[in-house]
Amino acid sequence: MNLKPKLFLKMEKIIFLFVATFFYYISYGQAFDNLQVCLGVKYNPQNSELINKQTETEGLEVFDVIKTKLDSKSDNLYLIQFSTGPSDDPGYFISLINENGSLTEIANFSGEELIIPGNGLIYKSGRMNELYTKRFKYKLENNKLVEVPQTAYYVGLKTITRDIVVLYSGKNKSSKLAVLPKEYKVEILVEENGWILVKTDYGLTGWVNLKDILTYPPDECTFEDFFFMGD
Repeated sequence: MNLKPKLFLKMEKIIFLFVATFFYYISYGQAFDNLQVCLGVKYNPQNSELINKQTETEGLEVFDVIKTKLDSKSDNLYLIQFSTGPSDDPGYFISLINENGSLTEIANFSGEELIIPGNGLIYKSGRMNELYTKRFKYKLENNKLVEVPQTAYYVGLKTITRDIVVLYSGKNKSSKLAVLPKEYKVEILVEENGWILVKTDYGLTGWVNLKDILTYPPDECTFEDFFFMGD
């Protein structure tokens, strides 16, 4: 019995799957190694034209950063602008470039980093009016950017308590897990629906409601390394 044709077909299928997977990750993978950076914008140079030019100075610095395709499969071009903000609140403007050269704004993000891989997805991070640096993912749908829901927002902050903190087993305060003293080492893992998951120095994990955290004035925040929410 000649097995060569079957082996050949099997190898051919494996090679095809490998090549297909390779090109899938090139076009839709979430690795950002091939991106370039300007004013906090990471962009795909194959889909973009670098501008990096200041356009307004009326008390507010605004820069045209790049012209780019948000999705390499589409012909639509977008202008990405960066502003330092009126009180050091940096942010980004994303506008569709119309055929007549006019702009239609589709998004206005506060943030310190914007990632545009060119596959119809956008990532942004920042800590303006947030307790910690928060990361978001958006997808382009009908020329609008829609946030992709996350199970929880990653925090990943190792810090120290400034006050006594009660950890709860669930997000309803029905069962206390632990009472932590002042100046106790903790790690804040994630935020979910107004609750943060805290890991003790021993390794227990429990929930704290954000409403129970003092945030004003800033030096009274329950956790030492949280940022002040506001200007």
